[in-house]
Amino acid sequence: MEHARPEEDSAPLNADDQVREAAARQSFFDNFRAQERSIQEVLSSVTVSTENGNLAHVHTILDTLLVRTQALEADFSQAVDMLPAYDVQRCRATLKALTVGISTKREELAPQKKFSFKRRSAPQGQPAAPPTESHVPAASSDSSSPSIAGNCPSVRVEQMAISQSGSQQEQEQKQQQQQQQQHTIRDSRNLAFTFASGELQGRDVVLCNLEGCRVFLLDRVGALHCHGLHHCEVLVGAVASSALLYDCCGCVVTLAAKQLRLHDSREVLLHLHTLSKPVIERSSRILFAPYDLSYTDLDEHWAEAALGQPATSHGQEGDGVAEWSDVQDFNWHRRQASPNWRVVPLDLRRLPLQLDIAQLSCGTPPPALLDLERCLVCMAQTSPPQAEELQEVLKVARPAGQGGESCVHQQRLSSQDEF
Repeated sequence: MEHARPEEDSAPLNADDQVREAAARQSFFDNFRAQERSIQEVLSSVTVSTENGNLAHVHTILDTLLVRTQALEADFSQAVDMLPAYDVQRCRATLKALTVGISTKREELAPQKKFSFKRRSAPQGQPAAPPTESHVPAASSDSSSPSIAGNCPSVRVEQMAISQSGSQQEQEQKQQQQQQQQHTIRDSRNLAFTFASGELQGRDVVLCNLEGCRVFLLDRVGALHCHGLHHCEVLVGAVASSALLYDCCGCVVTLAAKQLRLHDSREVLLHLHTLSKPVIERSSRILFAPYDLSYTDLDEHWAEAALGQPATSHGQEGDGVAEWSDVQDFNWHRRQASPNWRVVPLDLRRLPLQLDIAQLSCGTPPPALLDLERCLVCMAQTSPPQAEELQEVLKVARPAGQGGESCVHQQRLSSQDEF
């Protein structure tokens, strides 16, 4: 497998991170290619003749290859965050081809025997026992009808019915469990949804096909999935795992999560706290600002979700570039920073947001999204810089009014301002 992203097209954050990431990525590719070649070589050499017709040994070899493929897939899952999108697709295709190849080889060399009923012949010297009326019906005058003893269609139909009934019950049970573990809001327009502390209790939340809606999730949720949100405002207290957003347009989202991924979206303002670098893909005009939401049980929800401390309570997010602002654009591989996103300047950020659940429950109108309209100005307010300014790093000081001491963050600004 070719290493698809050349070193000169990468977007270095700093020298140490670039060296470590490049070394880890190269180590993964070397191991992946070596394991792929080894599995293919063993798979192509397995034949019944080489194993002297021992089908059990063939199964053992193929089972071992399948375990190795599964281990390789586990290594790929751990390294997927640092791989470009096109390498991710190629690795997935390779793993699928290996699995299909093993299954095909097993069916070719050691197919499972088909089950069938056989008529048991009577021993020599003993007459065959006459059939009883309770088991064998009267013979049909039609010679073309199949015998019950030979084919047993009623037995096969009954077994298939039992098997299908069991699998259907299992699927229904899984669907019920999944519905109990997640809460879904879909197909709504110009409505407000409010969930207070203790109402979600760590369940996953799915928001799908919403327009002009405002959603308050002032609780701890497991994972957040957003699909097809248009002109919506979403405020989330704490996400214990990942937040995944697809096909969102003209939205303002406030959330704290361990990981954020944004796909196929445009004009989205994110007030964000993450424990890893946010990822965007096939998206443009995306704005990032620090998480600034506060309400009564926020600290408790953050502790349950293991998200650290809110910026509003400690005022310090670490030295250097904060994770929420260290954005990775999977569709931009040049040295200069991506033109698809910006960090909102201090003078355009909103004031810290304090919410009272009692007031929200009285009714909340659809969002005006003035915050988004104001912040989009920063996408075009800067004139194109000179070549030596492509990697300019600005030190941005957080206002002391947001809690604690003022801290300094560094953020690379893009040189491209046109869309």
